[in-house]
Amino acid sequence: MKNKYSVFLIIIICLFISSKNYAQSFKEDLKVMYNSYLNADDFYAKIKIDMYESSKDAQPYETRKAEISKSSMKVLYKLDNDQVLINDKCVVIINDEEKMILYKPGKKKERSIPDIVMPNFDSLMADYNKVIYKGLVNQSKHYIVNLESSNIKRVDIFLSKESRWLTKLVYYYNEEYYGIDSKVIINFNSITASPNFTKQTFSESQFFRRKNGKVILLPIYKDYRFIEMKEEEAVLKY
Repeated sequence: MKNKYSVFLIIIICLFISSKNYAQSFKEDLKVMYNSYLNADDFYAKIKIDMYESSKDAQPYETRKAEISKSSMKVLYKLDNDQVLINDKCVVIINDEEKMILYKPGKKKERSIPDIVMPNFDSLMADYNKVIYKGLVNQSKHYIVNLESSNIKRVDIFLSKESRWLTKLVYYYNEEYYGIDSKVIINFNSITASPNFTKQTFSESQFFRRKNGKVILLPIYKDYRFIEMKEEEAVLKY
């Protein structure tokens, strides 16, 4: 089941959910979610992702850990040992399994960060069947979104009562698509809109440096292949 989940996509879809009033329509909430991401100057969260073969299982078959750091238009994603860095000069992808560093130069104005980190919501808005408010669970507002004709049949959304930050997500996958009613639980921890980032947090210098026109990888990446793409070339999908 591992390859059937796009973990980054799940995280990025639900990174910022905010609702001023839970009586708003679901479509309005999606717009607020999108605008919340665009308007957040700084953000940091640790994320724990538990994957279950069956929704009835008590223990996950796999657990993954992620971090998301954002400052203005600069973003750093970490998923286990993989990383994606986007800053005002380039995109850097660290693929630990293939021992590869992919570097693509490009000015910020040539890329639309929201297009990269936010998906098209049209299908989700079209597929949902019912949204139910279940009340408070551990000081988080609990919503259930039932979907139809989708590979995900239900999403449980938990929002902090005080801050409206997303605290938990539960995805229930459609058995008709996968042959088993699997689920994914995502917990958001250490959430803050005032993170203490360093200058190197969003710099490619944490991966490599250039000296006399030559790329020098940091010791931790000495066994990695370095691939530099031209600006007109497309970045490989991660």
